[in-house]
Amino acid sequence: GTSREALSTLVTGLVPDEYQITGLAPSTTYYWQIIGNYQGTLIPSNIFGIVTGNDTAAPVVTGAVVAPTTLTQGMASATLTALATDATAVTGAEYYVTSPGSTATPTPGAGIPMTAADGALGGTSELLTATVNTLAWTVSGGPYTVSVRALDSLGNWSAPVSVTVPVAP
Repeated sequence: GTSREALSTLVTGLVPDEYQITGLAPSTTYYWQIIGNYQGTLIPSNIFGIVTGNDTAAPVVTGAVVAPTTLTQGMASATLTALATDATAVTGAEYYVTSPGSTATPTPGAGIPMTAADGALGGTSELLTATVNTLAWTVSGGPYTVSVRALDSLGNWSAPVSVTVPVAP
């Protein structure tokens, strides 16, 4: 826990020599204590403390692709894919669409959510996917730019990676 005075039990009956704890916040002091059981007598160890590092490295997004690569005006949707990698875990991803001359970029977290192709975000490498609604895209309004960004388990957002999508009549 984060307080020496309020430690909680995380696991009991441990047999292996190691136990991994995930989801720790950066720049936070955590405390732990091992309590052994010798012939029914509980024997506590000293309380240990560690300060987690301050990971400010954002995920890296590559390979953003919209299929088909050129849309026909009036098409209902297109498929967006990209790859996000991170040293901790990719826990979120989003996309947003802009048209020529637009400088509007939504605040991180305010885009349209993407999903992991395997159905569950949380890995260090995630293939991301989304179905983009393109029904309102027009030749005169395009080409459109689709941008992807990813979030890691420590709250770091990647820089957006963009792909330009032309619209044909």
